[in-house]
Amino acid sequence: MNHDNQEKWLAQLHDRMLKQPPHAFLVTASDSVDKEIFIRKWLSQRLLANTHLMDIDNHPDLHWISPSGVIEQIKVDDIRAAIIWSQTSPLLGDEKWIVIASAEKLNEAASHALLKVLEEPPTSVRFILISRSIQRLKPTIRSRVCRFHLQEKHDTTLPANAWNEECLHYLLSSSTSLNAFVDWGQSDVRILLEYWQKILHDLLLLQQDEHHASEFLYQQHSLSLLKEYAIKANANKLWEFCDVLNEMSSALQSNVVLNTTLLLTRLLLMWQTIFDGQKR
Repeated sequence: MNHDNQEKWLAQLHDRMLKQPPHAFLVTASDSVDKEIFIRKWLSQRLLANTHLMDIDNHPDLHWISPSGVIEQIKVDDIRAAIIWSQTSPLLGDEKWIVIASAEKLNEAASHALLKVLEEPPTSVRFILISRSIQRLKPTIRSRVCRFHLQEKHDTTLPANAWNEECLHYLLSSSTSLNAFVDWGQSDVRILLEYWQKILHDLLLLQQDEHHASEFLYQQHSLSLLKEYAIKANANKLWEFCDVLNEMSSALQSNVVLNTTLLLTRLLLMWQTIFDGQKR
């Protein structure tokens, strides 16, 4: 895990919890990011201070749930046990934490049990769900958690001609034609997807925290334009597009053979729905 990325995420999540701490949040990232290691480090910083403990796994106010069994799933008994555990008071602090790793592997009964407790969460208990894809969680669960995405900021740079507002306008423009976009993107699909991920990174940061995001943006020179589109974008659709884009980027990095015409067509059509219903 890139050290600079990790330090940035730790600081952002710390600030988020100081300003408006949610009772439950969902941590997502691509497969290249070890989300569980990151959460363990963040919880260690938060929970181990002023205690004699050296290992977060031994903290009495932390309950960790992971998939188990032959088919690797989280069962309803796992959630029920966590709920019973949450009903006692914290031992070393003011809060108890329940972490659900690989939350996309909740089975049907477990999902319903979790939903009930998220609808009326215990006062001193916070939930962290970890998942590689928001799309595999039930919409009712997604609507009751605050999402925190670990967007990687790579050291690689794009060609100079990609870093200008004309290119940004082109990707964000509602007048972009499908054929023109496909022709333009096929010249280098990898660079296009990388640049698109950077636009997503900036839009998502601005939606989460407009006042403190500017120093973390890739395209600080286009701040006013990005703010305009961050306001217009449908947040849920933006997150869903992020998941799809990350999956396609991973496939390309793994040298999976893809039909680039279909790939770009699907991406553009999905991208345009993010701004449907908005005056642009």
